[in-house]
Amino acid sequence: MCTICAAIDFAHYFRSEVNVSHEDSIFVRPSSEATKLGYLSEIYQRSSNCSFCRLVINAICKRWLRYEWVTPEELLEECVENGRNVEYHIYSYLFASDDSEDTASMGTLPTGQTPSSSHKAYRIGIGAIEDPRPYIGHAGDIQLLATSAAQIKESLFHGRALNPERVDITLARKWLRICEIEHGDFCEVPAFDPGETSADPFPEQLFVVDVREMCLRELPQEARYIALSYCWPQNSTDTFMTTASSVSELLIPGALNSILKNLPPVVCDTIRCVDELGETYLWVDALCIIQDVEEHRRRQIQQMDRIYSAAFATIICAPPDSSLGLAGYDGLPGYRSGSRISPQDIEEVQGLALSTTFLSVDLAIMQSRWSERAWTFQEHRLSKRKLFFTEMQLYFQCSCNVYCEDAVGEGSMPFPAVYPGRSLSNTSATYADREKVRLQDITWISRSPYESPVERMNRYSSLLDQYSPRQMSNPGDIIFAFQGILSLLQRVMKTDFWAGLPEAYFDEALLWIETGPHIRRSISEGNSTTTPFPSWSWAGWDTEVKYDNIYIGFICPEVDWFMINQSGVAIRLTIHGAHDHPAQRQIASTNKVVRQGSPPQNFLESVQSRSEATTSDESWELPRFLACWTSIAEFRLTGESFELNGFGGTAWDNHENMIISDTLGRSVGSIILGKDWKAKMVKTSSIYEFMLLSRSNIVTESCTFFDEDKFPPVEWCFLNVMLIEREEDRARVIHENPWVEAAPNPMLIKLE
Repeated sequence: MCTICAAIDFAHYFRSEVNVSHEDSIFVRPSSEATKLGYLSEIYQRSSNCSFCRLVINAICKRWLRYEWVTPEELLEECVENGRNVEYHIYSYLFASDDSEDTASMGTLPTGQTPSSSHKAYRIGIGAIEDPRPYIGHAGDIQLLATSAAQIKESLFHGRALNPERVDITLARKWLRICEIEHGDFCEVPAFDPGETSADPFPEQLFVVDVREMCLRELPQEARYIALSYCWPQNSTDTFMTTASSVSELLIPGALNSILKNLPPVVCDTIRCVDELGETYLWVDALCIIQDVEEHRRRQIQQMDRIYSAAFATIICAPPDSSLGLAGYDGLPGYRSGSRISPQDIEEVQGLALSTTFLSVDLAIMQSRWSERAWTFQEHRLSKRKLFFTEMQLYFQCSCNVYCEDAVGEGSMPFPAVYPGRSLSNTSATYADREKVRLQDITWISRSPYESPVERMNRYSSLLDQYSPRQMSNPGDIIFAFQGILSLLQRVMKTDFWAGLPEAYFDEALLWIETGPHIRRSISEGNSTTTPFPSWSWAGWDTEVKYDNIYIGFICPEVDWFMINQSGVAIRLTIHGAHDHPAQRQIASTNKVVRQGSPPQNFLESVQSRSEATTSDESWELPRFLACWTSIAEFRLTGESFELNGFGGTAWDNHENMIISDTLGRSVGSIILGKDWKAKMVKTSSIYEFMLLSRSNIVTESCTFFDEDKFPPVEWCFLNVMLIEREEDRARVIHENPWVEAAPNPMLIKLE
């Protein structure tokens, strides 16, 4: 060891917190008293002769895996060239605990469960005192292996040496058994309160692979099975898929043996893995859905929530993206002997076995193509137990715990307090305190109804925010790949969905806004192109969308909404609203913008009872029109803009907060438009039609809506309106006074 490291009592750092700063509510970093290790370049020079310095360099490299794959040499070169050759210090922090006082700060334990004893583990942190960046301030971790932990106190939460050749499936079997026996219904029925809900409906008429008989068979009633979540090969033309002509042959025992060479290696690996786990049945889409029978395929897609929710566990194949320059994967990462590529660095320091650590499962999959695909989004969030095969290691995640190969988590109470972003931290924890853990950070979906309409709408909007950037090979899958989520939300939000929008909260749901290019989602069919999804739905646009924007606050309905199917039959939507407010009832009866008259009689005669339509019926799945009795007014867009003042961060880099003006030139509202759209439209015309959608009471200090000297922002003065282009539309905000002055015309509007 070098002289600096030889003077450090490392055992002391694993017994308690040493020289750590908790000034930031999330991240730790060294305190001003922390021992200096030296600049990165100095530590690197000493690493050839010092075992601890080697660990420090490799620990920092492991942390960089979140951003890119680097060697120690590449790390040093990059840091020196970019001025990041900072001075590092050593400290220790509480990594994990299931002591009741520590877990109280992170969440709550399942009812009736209390820790039998206190377990704590500390890790050494490497960081810079003065650098404000979290990945430099806390740049790496070093853990004590459990084989040496007895010298300190205990083995729980300490490190474990990985098998360098392949993943440890015996550990995976142990994790599944712990979850099944010790967690019980807390993971079988993931919910805020398992006593308030029932298990997910079981899938019907489901084909599965019998991994022992090597054939397809219809799943026996309520039988246990494993599901697979993976990315199809980018060139899947030669991949074997079950068809109407092959299904009968595949039902014969041993039939799959003859086609193994035509299956993706990931499917072959998973078949062997399921057998090694001691299970019998596997569901994998390419084999268990008859791909060329549309009725069968449609029925399976419609019950995708049941397929993944009811599976005993889901195997997730999440290899690193090829852009990292790593060896290509064609099977389960680490499953085959010799296929591991991310080493665990172990050194003996002062008689203690120390090692580098890996990141959390959420960070481990960030560099995977799997985490970017549309179909895998719902497969992840609907599954109750998950085995992640990554280039780092094998992870297990359920509603109570995360287990992994490089740290001992077995034996802890459900939902231990774990430092965020580390290998045992769990964003799927059912028992997270929802006051302390933001809903959008939780990757599971409760099977019990959300407590309030606001919470329901917030959960829906956060899921859509995460889903919309996902990629898909077929643009027509935009709703299908989200259908499992919608089916579950239909139960827990207690509402139907129309083209992806919740009916009960339709006024709020219409206020989505695109953050990317304003391009209609189209599908190629032979020599023609169609746009099958409506313009009023986010599904109709090939872009990222958000609800977390300046236009949503408490909403007061202003119009009645109708769906019209292909046969011209209309039904009135049943809307409750997510943001109930006592003032809404008064506003609704006294506001100045209420429409005069009523829709035309011939239209009203086409309106049938709401009970006549179900969104699962093919005739109502994608309605022909969304109609409303509203009012229309004209305003100007001159091309001038209000400042965004940093609102929305980088989401609006290519947008402007354009001013909406009246005929007197007063600024009466604003509209966020893409700069390319602005350049096109301002040249062609300055006068545009706007239709009334709803009323809002929101006041956002960071963004200006109108000239507040002339139009004071009083309660409920904001009108959500839609800019009509006759072929396209956009929803934005206008002050109510100029709307009334513009003498809007009542009108029945039909939106395609």
